[in-house]
Amino acid sequence: MMYTQDEIALQDVIAMWEEAGIPFSFETNWLVTVRESLFYWYELTSHDSQAEHKDNIKGRLHRLKGTTGRDGSRSLIYYILSCPEVRFDMEYDVVFVDSHDAYCLQLLIDGGKRLQEVALPRTCEGQQNIEKVELQNNAFIRITYTDGQFAEMSVHDFTQWLGISLGSISNIHYVGFTQNPVDRLVRGGHDGLGRAVYKHRSTPRDYFIYGFSYKLWAKTTFSLPSLGRTFSLLSSRPLELDADREGKFIEACTILYFRPDAQLENDIKNSEGLVRNVFEKELRKRCNLQSLICYFEEEDEVADCYNFCSVHQGSRRDHVFVVAFRQDELEINALSLEEAKSLFGYDDL
Repeated sequence: MMYTQDEIALQDVIAMWEEAGIPFSFETNWLVTVRESLFYWYELTSHDSQAEHKDNIKGRLHRLKGTTGRDGSRSLIYYILSCPEVRFDMEYDVVFVDSHDAYCLQLLIDGGKRLQEVALPRTCEGQQNIEKVELQNNAFIRITYTDGQFAEMSVHDFTQWLGISLGSISNIHYVGFTQNPVDRLVRGGHDGLGRAVYKHRSTPRDYFIYGFSYKLWAKTTFSLPSLGRTFSLLSSRPLELDADREGKFIEACTILYFRPDAQLENDIKNSEGLVRNVFEKELRKRCNLQSLICYFEEEDEVADCYNFCSVHQGSRRDHVFVVAFRQDELEINALSLEEAKSLFGYDDL
């Protein structure tokens, strides 16, 4: 039998059974999923000339942060990643092709090593017809509609908007967390980004930020042998850790899974120590935690940017893994979705 509760103090349940004098045992498993996310080209926030785009991203980060926790302070997990550079081909004029009823233009991919022609339909569902398409430069496009309205967007927003597959993969270089995403990701530089750019300086690449708020579930299963009963409590707001400690724990587990190439070796070492301390010395004692399952997947089935990989993990749209201790050894293993459902004992993932 499964009982659900938005917020539950597990210690109160334990105290109730202890006061009743009924023998019992229990164990807990945690599940982390993506709640809401934001993906943007870092270039849009790195120059004052992009003030409008920068303000837009600041607002989206603030709204994203607002969804993260019971008190609004839960950390955002974020990745710094890159893809082969994509630009508009300025030597190829935008032309309207009657037979396709579309505007045609060309993209330069991976520093011009690959070309791809793109068709922008004159009529887009739910919008006015397009009257004019202009390349402002090799990174930005302006689209004017018949009603006089217009839209300006980057080459990356353009390809995602149209659902264009470029065959690209997003390489994760750094994993971090923050409770102040605008200060951390928009204002000032980021050492992790600097290391990634330097490490891959010989290849033309574009760098991105992917940040997400997360949903944490805790399932505690109680066994009462004297009554012949077993039941589970499913909580969407476990209280064993405060928001900061919880965010750092999930960040550390994610670092150890991806082991990104621009992460400092000291980050890896500190993550291992933090996971061991939180898991064994805090969560084992408080809720008898057996495993943490991370299920990170984006619902967008078209955009290439959500095909994530690292030097230690292959390209996948969904990354599912479990963190556990077996005989005092830390184990982090990739799972299939079905394996995750079976381990957590809950089908509605």
